[in-house]
Amino acid sequence: MRAYTLLKQIGQVLEHDIVDEHGVVLIARNTVITEALVRKIGNHTIREDVHLGAEDLQHLVDGSLEAMDEVFFHARCQTKVHLEPVRRHLLPTIRRMAEMSDLPELLRMLRNHDEYTLTHSIGVAVLSTMLGKWLKFDDDKLERLSVAAVLHDVGKAKIPPELLQKPSRLTESEYIIMQRHTVFGYQLLQQTEGISEEQAKVALQHHERIDGSGYPQKLTGGEIHEFAKLVAVTDVFHAMASKRVYKDALPFFQVLSELYEGQFGLFDPVILQTFVSKLLQDLIGTEVLLSDGRRARVVLLNDKEPTRPLVQVGRQFVDLAVQRDIRIVDATPALQTQ
Repeated sequence: MRAYTLLKQIGQVLEHDIVDEHGVVLIARNTVITEALVRKIGNHTIREDVHLGAEDLQHLVDGSLEAMDEVFFHARCQTKVHLEPVRRHLLPTIRRMAEMSDLPELLRMLRNHDEYTLTHSIGVAVLSTMLGKWLKFDDDKLERLSVAAVLHDVGKAKIPPELLQKPSRLTESEYIIMQRHTVFGYQLLQQTEGISEEQAKVALQHHERIDGSGYPQKLTGGEIHEFAKLVAVTDVFHAMASKRVYKDALPFFQVLSELYEGQFGLFDPVILQTFVSKLLQDLIGTEVLLSDGRRARVVLLNDKEPTRPLVQVGRQFVDLAVQRDIRIVDATPALQTQ
């Protein structure tokens, strides 16, 4: 976080301490941001890689879910979205978690909550913000993306609760009803002052696929907005990595492998490649479990097939891109989001 970012948050309450490069607290969390405080830190080097402790991260997760619940509550009985909790709480919290959180731990904490629709909205927003940074979006574009991502599923507020909470897979007719959440979300956001057309399109298009196999409009490639293409990737990743009543969460590496295999014809290849490659970079040096039961250490990623890296088993090096009968079945990275 830098001074120009804080300028956009004048009047808001800090969610965390701002510290300098030596770890000295410049402004304590829970302080109201003022122009004077922004000027105060203007000449300091601000440390951005402060790791959130488990207690702090849990606090952010709980607070963001409360704010998300407020958004959905208002959307159920109104024709537009109540943006105040988004601007006041959700946006700075999502940015904080995207900058400094441990992704596997964040996913675990979200899985501990029962309200999947709410936890999914938070998870997708954090992942999308991370991905937007990796794609070098500027601050303004990143903020627009974050708002769109956290509201991508707001149309589910108009779906019957018994469908959202059904403890088994939906029937074909129920699935058709569920698909309408994209249109409902678009309509809600179109009526919301402060939301742009590009942000509303994320709600409408995040289930579209570039080969035309998605819904609700069966759009292809260039017809889908960039933000929607990005959220399509994070939406599927988080859904696969989440525990549902009718299925367990898939292991981290399995999610990435299955997602990567779907890039040809379904997802934007640049966006997907960036997302998968960035997450897998953090596996280098990490111990993984191979399909033959052996433990190995990731040594080097394969640029063409990042899910099949070079690994070391004892003193032996195994190129998984060559030995196709062996694959990684589980791995948990020590993720760095910067």
